[in-house]
Amino acid sequence: MKIGIMTFWNVPNYGAMLQAYALNEYLSQRGHEVCFIDCPYICKPKYPFWRILASRSLLGVKLKIKHNLAREDMCGFVKRLNATKAYKSYQALTANPPDFDVYIVGSDQMWNPAWCLKELDTVFLNFGSARAKRVAYAVSLGATSWPENALPKLKQLLNNFSALSVREQSGADLIKRISGKESVVLPDPTLLFDADFYQKLCGSDGDTHERYIFRYALDWDQGKVAKVYEIVADDLEVKLVRTQYRNDFSSLTRRVFKIKKQISVTEWLYSFANAEFVVTDSFHGTVLAIINHKPFITTLIGKAHKLEGMNERIVSLLRFLGLEDRMVEKLDPIKIRTAIRSRINWSAVDLRISAWRKEADVFLEKIDCHPFVEVR
Repeated sequence: MKIGIMTFWNVPNYGAMLQAYALNEYLSQRGHEVCFIDCPYICKPKYPFWRILASRSLLGVKLKIKHNLAREDMCGFVKRLNATKAYKSYQALTANPPDFDVYIVGSDQMWNPAWCLKELDTVFLNFGSARAKRVAYAVSLGATSWPENALPKLKQLLNNFSALSVREQSGADLIKRISGKESVVLPDPTLLFDADFYQKLCGSDGDTHERYIFRYALDWDQGKVAKVYEIVADDLEVKLVRTQYRNDFSSLTRRVFKIKKQISVTEWLYSFANAEFVVTDSFHGTVLAIINHKPFITTLIGKAHKLEGMNERIVSLLRFLGLEDRMVEKLDPIKIRTAIRSRINWSAVDLRISAWRKEADVFLEKIDCHPFVEVR
């Protein structure tokens, strides 16, 4: 089958690139011809020099330069993926859509209303042949509600799907309330493979085999990961920390704007695989710690930031795997030290993941069926 995937893939974000790569590999290994759909919403290219100069503030200049440098540091990884021609707009996508037997949207936060409301037709696959199947695989909504004025359109678009799956239980509940349609909670593509799969991708930067803690922070909740790390480092007596940044200001641009160089995707994978402990606020950071059987703590976004919907994918995953004690919302040193010292039953975790993968197999095997039977 020819499969077109709509997801975040060519972006300077480790988790986005890795989930895209994993889904590509899963489908390709089963004999499908896979291609990623390239459009502006999901693939922001480097800013041209004139756009940087046209910024309204110094902060705007810095953010654009930071984006460009991050693409240089990280996005070579996506050269492993096949993509369509670049569509400059939704209108271009509908005028000459890529021809696929199946369109898949997901995984990642493709349906998060915080940023997709202006692109509903794109992210809900409202283009291409009506004969093509439309499937949502482990899509994350990253929210517990949608704006009321968007619900009629959303319900209409959801009716075009042959099968729906999401990444968190709250997403399944929300889709049910909006459209009446059932969806299943399935693993993010990164969880479809074990540690050996990622070990083959790992890079190395001359590791000296010293014990270290990997602190991978998106910093939604400013500084919380760093504060938890300090407790972990003190408790474990581990002095060395690694992050996704290097102390590299080799270029004049980096020195002027104080923008650190980021490690590559393969080095990022290596950092998880060889860590003593992982502290993160990232969903995919949590996933990589679990896959590599690394003790970890994941911080959640505090309610004061009004972004707690972003926690849903982490909460749903850890509850399913029986790892709720690894979540930290408030900086409670006693709770954190208890989590540090508690041992994870990896055999039980692996059994749950294995069963979950089988559910994903059943769901995705239906791609080959005609007609597509909706999963209920």
